[in-house]
Amino acid sequence: MNIVTFIPPKLDRLDEQRGGSLIMFRFEERRPLVGVEGLIDWRLHGHLSRLIIDGFLSGNSDESLLVPLEQRLPHDNLIVLGLGPAEGFCKERFVGALQRMFRSMDKLDASAHLTVSLPGRSAGACSSADAIDWFLPVHDNLGTHRDVTIIEPSMAQKAMLPVVERWRLKNSVPSG
Repeated sequence: MNIVTFIPPKLDRLDEQRGGSLIMFRFEERRPLVGVEGLIDWRLHGHLSRLIIDGFLSGNSDESLLVPLEQRLPHDNLIVLGLGPAEGFCKERFVGALQRMFRSMDKLDASAHLTVSLPGRSAGACSSADAIDWFLPVHDNLGTHRDVTIIEPSMAQKAMLPVVERWRLKNSVPSG
């Protein structure tokens, strides 16, 4: 079984991810919502933008928000996790955000499948190779019972795949 798969940031590909939790991370100052966050907001008829305008969704580093999807996306739920300011984003903050994500999923007793845009990636705050290299050990420690679909453009996927394959070989995980 694959623990990590990839899809491009396109609505039709998000629609193929039936069930499970959809996770997005956002920086405090990131406006307007663009990339996969913009696609999700568009599908939700601007609901996330309204939450930002109303001051309900700030992107603070301790923020966790469960957003009802009302059948606008085929996932069980949307979780938005704040990253704080973009300035100073680093491996430690990336790892901390992922740890918070997995703990949140455990508290919710959420599905074993996650579809996620990795912390800082949509803003280009870290490279794709670094992001997957930092992600895999956290998944190994906290999320091993979860299948994860990572939302990344095809060029980023190409940079991530060799890192995933090296990890699978090192950890004797069959590719699938």
